[in-house]
Amino acid sequence: MLADDNTIAGGYAAAGPIGSFVEQFSCANWQESQRRINAHLHVLDQAWPIIQAHEALRCYTAPMLRWLGIYGGDPSWFDLSQFANLETFAQAYERTRPAVRLAEAEGLGQTPFSNPSLPNPPEGSAL
Repeated sequence: MLADDNTIAGGYAAAGPIGSFVEQFSCANWQESQRRINAHLHVLDQAWPIIQAHEALRCYTAPMLRWLGIYGGDPSWFDLSQFANLETFAQAYERTRPAVRLAEAEGLGQTPFSNPSLPNPPEGSAL
């Protein structure tokens, strides 16, 4: 929610359309956002047999699933096992050579897409 002085977290100004956007996706609406995300994932899961033929969609879907699993607040809201096709895809995709190399380089763990955890890179930091 916006503060009285029209700022959001960190003191950034949020006026006009951006202020409306921030308000729409505030914590007060997070449960509704989760519901909508799950509805969209059900559609994606059902259409996956057709969609999976497109490499670009696979490249974007894998990190999207990762981000939903670790950056969506309480991780219990997101259960990939509800989406059988997407879960199977995530498990297969994380065994591909590029995904394995990425996971090793960035410290993403053994299951970066099907059961993600916060990154723990072998050097540097995840910040």
